[in-house]
Amino acid sequence: MKICLCAIVLRIAIPLFPLEAFGRYRRFPKPIDDEQLKRFERQAKNFPIQGLVADVVNQAVYHLCRLRDQWGLKSKLVLQIHDAIILEVPEAEVSHCF
Repeated sequence: MKICLCAIVLRIAIPLFPLEAFGRYRRFPKPIDDEQLKRFERQAKNFPIQGLVADVVNQAVYHLCRLRDQWGLKSKLVLQIHDAIILEVPEAEVSHCF
């Protein structure tokens, strides 16, 4: 993990773009001072983790909606925030959720 994070920091210093597992990347402008460089390094280390979680949750929502349609359920996706998915499920369908 430490080697991976060091490689990410180098991408900031050399102006390349950090990538996450699904191919999403983030651009950083050339830092104007050491404080900004440290902030960019911190953000670059955090980016692959946050980006991966966001992509995994998006995949989960996609599969959840596909299965709902495939099984003919009436539940509705109400909200997705970060790693939480909130569904509105009719009482008759609650047993299908467990």
